[in-house]
Amino acid sequence: MFDIANPCRGICEVNNKGYCKGCLRKREERFHWNEFTPFQKQLIVNLCGRRRAKAIAAKQQAEWQAKYGMAEHGIEEQTIDIPQLDMFVEADSQQDIQSAEQDVQQKQEAQQQQNIEPPNVKPQSETPTPQNQPQLQHQPQPTDQFDLF
Repeated sequence: MFDIANPCRGICEVNNKGYCKGCLRKREERFHWNEFTPFQKQLIVNLCGRRRAKAIAAKQQAEWQAKYGMAEHGIEEQTIDIPQLDMFVEADSQQDIQSAEQDVQQKQEAQQQQNIEPPNVKPQSETPTPQNQPQLQHQPQPTDQFDLF
């Protein structure tokens, strides 16, 4: 009922990849066009559209790279001079040490003002002694230790 028209544009020259420059069909697709079913013809037309879109995108990318001075394989290397900070500079490290010491002193003074004991130290009254420890209750004998019934 509906016949799919031949996509040939009358140029009929082959590019470096073997596709027609006009319709972007392969040789087999061009020579056997009349033998294909309508479904196969539609697939070929869809492929030609994809090939054309890919070719246009590649052409636009090449133009963009040429316009903005891009290299073929990406951005051209540009030498950017960023001085690397030296990690072991004496003047800076002395200032850092002094400021750190001041911070520690301020924290110690704040703790002393609030009368907070460091968390690692327990008061002596809370440390267990043999007299303060509770007596252990009945310890199971090894024979009835695993007796569950």
